[in-house]
Amino acid sequence: MINWKEFNKLDAQGWKSKVDLDLKGKKVASDFSYNVENDFFISPFLTQADTSSIERDPNQHTKSCVWINDNDIKAANVTALKYLNLGAEYLIIEVGNDWSLNVLLKDIHLEMIGIVLMAKTENILLTTQLRAFLDVDYANKTTDISIIYHEDVWFSYEDTFKNRLKEFSQLSKAYKPNEQQFIIIALKKDFFAQIAELRAIRKIWVNNGNKLNNLTIIALAEAQNIKNTDVHPLIIINYLLMSAHLGMCDVAVFRAKDDEEDLTRLSLNIQHIFKEESRLGVVSDPVAGAYILETLTNEMVQSVS
Repeated sequence: MINWKEFNKLDAQGWKSKVDLDLKGKKVASDFSYNVENDFFISPFLTQADTSSIERDPNQHTKSCVWINDNDIKAANVTALKYLNLGAEYLIIEVGNDWSLNVLLKDIHLEMIGIVLMAKTENILLTTQLRAFLDVDYANKTTDISIIYHEDVWFSYEDTFKNRLKEFSQLSKAYKPNEQQFIIIALKKDFFAQIAELRAIRKIWVNNGNKLNNLTIIALAEAQNIKNTDVHPLIIINYLLMSAHLGMCDVAVFRAKDDEEDLTRLSLNIQHIFKEESRLGVVSDPVAGAYILETLTNEMVQSVS
């Protein structure tokens, strides 16, 4: 049996010095770093002393979502019911200006799932209609249904992590207390950096004086982010959604094009596997203690301080 106490622990500087000797002058330890868009440079030579975890509500778990963008209200209802039967826990539905919620939400039990109604522009009539609908059918029941507006909350995958964090920090400082804030983060392909950004967003939110449970992070894998690649799209969807779950978002969703119904179904099944086989819904912070991820999270938070 190995007696681990026989081995002396090195601090980060001692580790680097040993690596310099092993490299024999061809390179030095400082040549190695994890570069995120030339904005964040993380040394791989880290120890526990370099890290600190973030606060997370232990009752919060990532919900598997489907994005519905049918142009016809009855078709949207049929699509919603189909994916709920396949195990979706959350729905995002793009709604038309004149849609009736009685038709759209027919046979959907709002006390059992979460729904976001995505309006392209601010729609007072939709807000009034939702209030009346809930007063009639759900007066004494708890529901999770909200209306958000596309342009107000969207963070594009084409923007840099650093710019997105700055924009979010400004948003969180202007937040109205006791209201639920929704943001949609379009997932980027840098796996570790995307996990760190989602974790950093939650920490920035709290650092700016807001309550942890007043923020809903929707992590979005977009079809346009997986085109023009030699890698099968399902593989890309897989690791994008995995980064969403590991980054502790509230809702993870793949938004397909009209002809990609199979990808939507498979992306939902992928998330079922994450939860049932990888048990990601059980662990409060799955990547806590991972030195690079913890350090990158803190670097991102400090970049907007």
